[in-house]
Amino acid sequence: MGVFKVRVKLKRADREVERDLIVDNGSTLTWINKDILQSLGVKPKRRKKFILITGEKVERDVGEVTIEIDGEEATIPVVFALENDKEVLGSTALEILGYEIDPIEKKLKKIEACLALLSL
Repeated sequence: MGVFKVRVKLKRADREVERDLIVDNGSTLTWINKDILQSLGVKPKRRKKFILITGEKVERDVGEVTIEIDGEEATIPVVFALENDKEVLGSTALEILGYEIDPIEKKLKKIEACLALLSL
C-alpha cells in the first residue's frame, strides 16, 4: 500500500492541536502521544492489551478524543502512545469518519455509509 500521512485536528473542550498521522489500516485504534492527549485534557478510561507488529505485547491507556479530517468530525477511541510508539490513524477512526484508503493516490477517500439488512 505504501506509507503516507494525513493532517488531523484533535479537539477537546476549547483546545485543539494539529498532528500529521501515519495512515495505518492494520492498526485498529488511533495512537497519539500521551503528552499531546494530556495537554488536551483527555483522560484514560481503561487499559487495553495490544500486540505490536514486532509481536511484542504491550498495555496502554485508552481514552476518547474528537478528531477532524477535512471538515468531518467525530469522537474516536485513542491510545495513549508512549515516546517510542508511532502516532497512527487507525481503521476504527477511518470507519467512524467514513473514509477509505486510496493506495494509488496515497490519500483518504470519502465513502458513503452502508446499511446491510438481512432478509428474515
